Amino acid sequence: MPQRFGFAKTTKRNLLLVSSFFLLLSVSVIVFFLYLLFGWDTFTASFIIYYIFTIALGISPYVVTSLFFLNRLRLLPYHVIMIDNEGIWYEHLGKADGLVTWSRIRCSKDNVLLRQFSLLDDNGNVLLKIDYLLEDINQLRDIIAEKTYANVKTSQRLFAKTIKYQLLLYIGFITAFFVLVLLGDWIIKIIGWFGIAIVVFEYLTSVTKITVADDHFVLSFPFRKTVIPFSDIKTIATTTRRSQESKYFQIGLFVNGRKKPYRLTRLGIDDMALLVILKKAIQKHAAKIAIR
Repeated sequence: MPQRFGFAKTTKRNLLLVSSFFLLLSVSVIVFFLYLLFGWDTFTASFIIYYIFTIALGISPYVVTSLFFLNRLRLLPYHVIMIDNEGIWYEHLGKADGLVTWSRIRCSKDNVLLRQFSLLDDNGNVLLKIDYLLEDINQLRDIIAEKTYANVKTSQRLFAKTIKYQLLLYIGFITAFFVLVLLGDWIIKIIGWFGIAIVVFEYLTSVTKITVADDHFVLSFPFRKTVIPFSDIKTIATTTRRSQESKYFQIGLFVNGRKKPYRLTRLGIDDMALLVILKKAIQKHAAKIAIR
């Protein structure tokens, strides 16, 4: 029996509210500029052109954002997903015309800006795009991971964030530091230092490397390491960080005696593939224990 992944009843309302909010901001900017315009006594052609350009520039971010959410609202019926043991397809196309078999899917690629992720084939061609707003999206990602990487085999035992990722982080931090020291009044500096503190906290508490051993994982942080025996692990699953509309995905490693999961993401491999590899390592160890 096919399984359906659609949108919650509140999704349309929320998208419409967000779109209306940015449209209202656009109108507010126009009203503000028109109000300022009444203070001028003389008008020239160049002045009018400049003013129109200024208004267009001022409202463009809000208009674009509003249209983006309206377009997402319009496309919702076309992004409902169906899956079964054979594959995955858009509901509006039907299985006969829209089926993408699990064997065709090579990997996935997230597009945080467009709030969706794509399923790609061996040549990097997009087979399907999946909206972040789908209900039970975490469950869907886990199913796709299991089906796509069911036969994944790798001897790789270490997965780490790339040097490029860490280098960009360091450059961004140093740049922000000097900008705050040299520029801005005390309010901007307070806000800036608060933002930097959040980034530093995230960096210090994020897993930068995971090593897969026979009966445990070794999680490496910037200045420490933690050994997690397989016997202490409750589950591994896709989790979502932050709110519905600004979400991004990661692997959650849930451990006994710990309220929050360890967050695993961007460790040099597709998160879906890493999820399956870690699960297989635990299953392999459990099978060995059962034989003894």
